[in-house]
Amino acid sequence: MDRSLKVWNWRTGECISTYTGHRGGVIGLHFGDTILASASVDKTVKIWNFEDKSTCLLRGHTDWVNAVKVDTPSRTILGTYRSYIITI
Repeated sequence: MDRSLKVWNWRTGECISTYTGHRGGVIGLHFGDTILASASVDKTVKIWNFEDKSTCLLRGHTDWVNAVKVDTPSRTILGTYRSYIITI
């Protein structure tokens, strides 16, 4: 399982950028206006800011994070893990 995120130009098939930083495979992602959030089997959510290139690692899940959702208006990240519990 890959531990990176890749952004592709869908017209040309060119990889525009690669984001790394998870210790386990990435199994979910969602993006908002300027951020990308990734969910991983390493039990974390990572936030990638496109504007200033900053990142933030969110810990606290006790199992794989299966999905993540960015809610831009409320500036909230939602994550769910194997037991289907949502954390905010």
